[in-house]
Amino acid sequence: MLKKVRQVKLYEDIANQIEEEIISGEFKPGDKLPSERDLEEIFGASRGTIRQSFRILEQKGIIEIRTGAQGGAFVREITPDEISKSIALLIRFNFVTPDHIAKFREGIEGSLIANLAAQNADQKDVQELKAMLEGLIRLYGQKNADWPAFDSQEQEMHILLGKMTKNPLYEALSATIMQSVKHFPAFMGRNQAVMEEVIKDWKEIIDCLKNNNSTEAEKNIQAHILKWVESYKKGSYQP
Repeated sequence: MLKKVRQVKLYEDIANQIEEEIISGEFKPGDKLPSERDLEEIFGASRGTIRQSFRILEQKGIIEIRTGAQGGAFVREITPDEISKSIALLIRFNFVTPDHIAKFREGIEGSLIANLAAQNADQKDVQELKAMLEGLIRLYGQKNADWPAFDSQEQEMHILLGKMTKNPLYEALSATIMQSVKHFPAFMGRNQAVMEEVIKDWKEIIDCLKNNNSTEAEKNIQAHILKWVESYKKGSYQP
């Protein structure tokens, strides 16, 4: 239950209370929060303080402010994308290095994510991955290789692996890591052999996922990622 606050930073206390109400389910995604006037009375705070609290919640991605006659503060649905944005900032501000990413991919994606993806993969997931592989093959067959498009498609396949775990944390982490790889200028240089190797790897990975063979999936995805790690250490890039 919302109540008056007594601490010095009223706007933080108010933001925390509203956040807890949202987490507990008192306010659900899509719900409109009480008006600023109502919240002034509930908390015994000024309208400026209420607005400061709203800004904190908006920056966290918990609410969105809409203007107009039907405007107000509305509860947002929290998705893995929101988690990804926060982690992405750590990477962009150099708190996370290419070495960290290499270790993450080798230890987490190549083991836990691979294993869970194989256990939980359904036919829809496998068909989607196959369609992406066909896209890679088409790009490989072009006269002039479109490296950015090839990389982007291959990154989406890794992101799909995260989704296949059916665990939103792994999904968010996979999306963030793969979307952030492109920000590192050291990952440059492409050749036809790289394309061939990537396509071959994914054919084997898809076979493992189709049969829900977690042991072989882990083995193949780990081997695929180790190639990426080794190429990174040599100063070149391989997806």
